[in-house]
Formats: sequence, C-alpha cells, structure tokens
Amino acid sequence: MLPTSHALSAVRRLVHASVCRGALVVGLLAVLGSSAMAQTYYVDNQVATCSALATGTELDPYCTIAQAMAAHKGPGITIIVKPGTYREQVTVPLAGAAGSPFVFQASGPGVVLDGSDNFANVALWAPSLGTAFVASTVNWNATQVFVDGARLTVTTTTPDLMPANTFRYVVGQGLYVNLGGDNPGAHQTLVTRRNYGFNIFSKAFVTIDGFEITRTGDRGINIQNGCSDLVISHNTVSFANSYGIQTVNGQRIVIDGNTVSDCNFHGIGLTAGASGCTVSNNESFRNAHLTIRQANGIYLSGAPGNTIIGNRVHHNQDTGLHFATGAHNCVSVHNRSWSNGDHGFDHLGATGVAHVNDVAYANFIDGFSFEGNSPGGSTFNCIGIENGLNNSGSNLWVDAASSVGFSSDHNIFWNSTLLGPVRYVATRYATLAEFTTATGHDAHSRQGDPLFSAPLAGNFALGLGSPAIDAAHSGVAHWPATDILGTAPVDDFRTIDTGEGSVTFADIGPFEYIPLDSPPVVTSPSMVRSLQLLPIVFDVTASDPDGDPITSLVMVQLKMPAGNGATFTPNDTNTGGTFSWLPGLARGSFRVAFIASNTQKDTSETHIQILAKVRSEAIRLGLEGAAFTLAFSSGFPNPSAGVVDFSLELPEASDMDWS
Repeated sequence: MLPTSHALSAVRRLVHASVCRGALVVGLLAVLGSSAMAQTYYVDNQVATCSALATGTELDPYCTIAQAMAAHKGPGITIIVKPGTYREQVTVPLAGAAGSPFVFQASGPGVVLDGSDNFANVALWAPSLGTAFVASTVNWNATQVFVDGARLTVTTTTPDLMPANTFRYVVGQGLYVNLGGDNPGAHQTLVTRRNYGFNIFSKAFVTIDGFEITRTGDRGINIQNGCSDLVISHNTVSFANSYGIQTVNGQRIVIDGNTVSDCNFHGIGLTAGASGCTVSNNESFRNAHLTIRQANGIYLSGAPGNTIIGNRVHHNQDTGLHFATGAHNCVSVHNRSWSNGDHGFDHLGATGVAHVNDVAYANFIDGFSFEGNSPGGSTFNCIGIENGLNNSGSNLWVDAASSVGFSSDHNIFWNSTLLGPVRYVATRYATLAEFTTATGHDAHSRQGDPLFSAPLAGNFALGLGSPAIDAAHSGVAHWPATDILGTAPVDDFRTIDTGEGSVTFADIGPFEYIPLDSPPVVTSPSMVRSLQLLPIVFDVTASDPDGDPITSLVMVQLKMPAGNGATFTPNDTNTGGTFSWLPGLARGSFRVAFIASNTQKDTSETHIQILAKVRSEAIRLGLEGAAFTLAFSSGFPNPSAGVVDFSLELPEASDMDWS
C-alpha cells in the first residue's frame, strides 16, 4: 500500500515546520500530493481480523466494500476486493477525475457481490397452509427466490393454492415458498434483498472491474443520470431482475469484456440519451422477460452515436442486438448474433445505423431487420445465413420506409433450403442475383455457404474455400483494419481477390481466414541410371503452394564416393536447380537428397545407379570399335555348373553373336 493518510499527515507537519527551506519544501509537498492521489486499499472478508477500523493494507483489510468507501473515496483511490461473497449494495459516493479514476477492482475470480440473503436455515421457516412455508422475517418485497440454484416462479395465488416451486411475498406476513412440502431451509435457499450490485448516480471517472454480481432485485450495475467516462469491464452479471448493466443518459461510458446472462430484462442497455459510449467484447445470453417476449442481448433506445463492437449475443428471448427509436447513427462492427428468439439485428425507428463485418446466424425470424421507419441503414462485409428458416423469415429484411437511403454490398446471404434469402419492400427474392437486378444493391455480394467452423457453438471462423475469403470492401466507412482477434488481412493465394478498396484481400465477416502454411514441394527424379564415364545431369524444381518465397534449395549427399565432384546449382529464386556429376569409373548405387526450405521444408531423394560399361574396358585395351569375346561364369563354382544371369547394356545398332 502507498503511504497512509496518517503517515502523510505526519510528514506534511514535518515539512510545514521547515517551510523556510523554500523551494525544496514546495517540491516535496507536490510529491506528497501526487502520492495522496494514488492510494490502494484492500477488502477481504475471509481474514478473521478484518475490521471497519482497519488501515486497509493487505494484511489489515476492511471487511466490506462499504467500510473501505467510507474511509477512502474519490480521485486516485483504488479499492481492491479479495475473493469472497459480499452481501452488500455498493453506491459509489464520489467521482474520480480525468487521469485519476476512482477504481473498484476485484483481485481475481470469486469476488461475488450477491444481492440475496441466505435462508438455508429451517428455523427461519414455519409451515403454512397447504404445502407452503413462510419466512416472516422477510419484510421487504422479495422479487426473486432461488432454491438449489434454480429460480422459482412468482405467483399471485393464495398461499394454500400455490403451485409447487413458486413463491409470493405478502406485506405484513412474509415470504411464502412452496417446494411441494419441503422446508425451504433444508435447501440452499437464497432470497433477493438488494436492488443493485453497483449503484452509480451522476459520477464520472469511475472504474468497476472483475466482479461477479448476481441475484439482484433490479439491475446488476445501475448507471443513472449524469454519469460520464466510466469503465465497466470484465464483470460477470447474472440473474438480475431487470437489466444486467444499464446506463441512462451516460456519456462516453465504456462497457467492455463483461458476461451478462439470465437476466429478467435486457442484458446490456443504453437508454435515454446515452451517447458516445462503446460496448465492446461482451457476451450477453439467455436473457428473458418473465411474461413478454422483449428481452434483448444488447438494447439501445434514444441512444445515438454509440459504437457496438466485437460482442457475442445469443439465445436471448427477443433480439440479439436491438436499435430502438432514437438509436440513430450507431456503428456495429464484428458483432456475432445467433440463435435469438426474434432477430439477429433489429432496427425500429433507428436511422443511419451502419453494420460492418457482423454475423447473423440461425435467428428465429430475421438476420438483419430494418423496419419501422429506419432509413439510411447499411450492411457491408456482413454474413447473414440460415435465419427464419421455419418462420418465413429472411437473412435481410428492409421495409419500404427503411429502404430510403439503404445501402448494402460485399455481403453473404444464404440458406441451406429453398427459402429466398432477402425480403425488400414488398418482395421476397428467391436469389441474391434477382435482388441485385431489381434494386442495384449487393452487386458484389454472394449467395453461398460461408463454411463456418462450428456456428451452433458460436465459432464463425471461415473454412477453406469459403466465399467470404478475400472478398470484402476495405474502403467502406468504419472498416476495421484487423479482424476480431487483431489479425490483419492475409492474402489466400488459393483464392482470387475480389474485394475492393486499398486491401483487396480482406475477408467478409469478423474473422480473417488464415491459410494453413503448407510446406514447399521439391521434385527430383526418383531414379537415375547411367554408365561409367558418362556425365549425369538432371533438373530439380521447387515451389510453395501458398506462394511464399523459398529461402534455400540445397543438395545433401547421402551416399556418394569420396571426392566425387558432384555439384548442384540452384537458380536465383531457389525454385529450381541443376545436378551435375561425372562419375568416372565409379559404379554401384548412390543417393542424394534435395531440401527446399522457408518456414517449413520438403525433401526429395534421388537414387543413382551406375552400371559397369564394357566400353571402358575396350578403351583401356585399345579395342574400341573392334569385335571381342566375353565369357561369363558364376563366381563359384567356376566354370559354372548351371545358368548364369547377367545384364548387358549396349549402344544402339550393336551386333551381337550369341554362339
């Protein structure tokens, strides 16, 4: 921990007493002021000696976040919370400052901010009418009850008629729970009590990072009017009774890397004037309203000029990413929306929303839906496939009012069935080509399977041969220079570039296809046969299937005579070379190998067989061109007692007398 407030006060008194030392003292005070602006304090309820009167060091921590906040708050303060379950609502008391935020930081996994109280105690419950039990100490409107990890259903029936696995709060009586006759205290029963995990009103420059927030009676993280420049990052929010995370009229709020699930309303919401916000790299799923199909993964309403990038939204009750009335001029990049109960991306009264490199897959009705007067929208480098297959939906749906100023190109729209991929104004088009002919949109788009790796599991990486490869438009507004993983475009040499813009080989969708780095291929004759004294010359070739340059092409002598004088000369690009050898009187079997290398390598082996040449003996005896007699016999017994096997290679047109 940096200097405590008590220590700093003591040093300041000492410095003040020496004020006559002038500039040196002024400088020291400036340093001390800077130190005071950046202090760290610890909360750890697992330490037996934790206390509200602690100094806040790691060895002397506070027991609760509220205790730490009461003593230390504002710019430059960091409160680090150690693993444990904290049953408290954190209402942020002061703002931070630019460059000096007020930080709430979980030290690692397992820091749980729980909105419920533990009622796993049979003494807290009394039998009631029928098979229900009542907890009379619950004197607040309990909006959620969990038993053994399952959320119970709220009911309005009288206690004696309550169905099994339901609950009801009655003012003045308590909480009724019916588990079919079991005492709820004999189970792990949790009753929601606190509305929020973090509650922030009219604050700026606050960071909340790494917490697990669960079972709140309202929102998990509640960001209300007047907040700006907050960072909400790497939190896990689950089982909130409303939004998981919501900012109302927030300005420049960053919501990054959070996981939000199983909330009773939208997972993440930007509403009522929220602007200049960035919602990035979050996952929002299984959010569902109790009575009406209206819960979305990410929801924007009255929230113009926001950037939504790199999120995964799936299996939500309604739409993955919904732009409602007033969510004008937002930008959506690299988002993946799949298996949602309505649309992948929906626009209702939201103008000028731009989609770049998004994916909509297997949503219940439409992939990209522009309706309810949402003009000026666009889709570029997006993929919409298999949406609305069983509900006459579309991969792209644009109604008449929303068609004004609409633009779209370099996309992939495809279904595995005969259902036409696009509905535009009043027409469903059986093919993308018909749509292009009728409207002029999507002239460079494709109707084909993008060959996703595992789309049902949310893996939208492209496969070999995908029509999305090297086909994007890099010149459109908001085009990302890298894919969702930070990979720059990679040119696949197997694919003809059909993209536009300064980079013609960027890929459609959020993932850049990375070709497997194939090794080079080197080719040489597998067998070369020759005779003594004759020169041996042959060519070797090398290439790389990916078009990568070959950095070296060399020969290795595996089995050759000593001092043989064989040479191999590659060309300037190492794509070929020539082997040369004058074997003299050497004979027998020999081997050489050729190795082509870049980041990988390939080897080709050539066997060389040199046969004895009768002509060499004739030359030695001065009989070249003369007739002579050869006698053959086995080595033992000699003369041969049987058949002798031999081979004889002769020049063309040689005369042979076998007598």
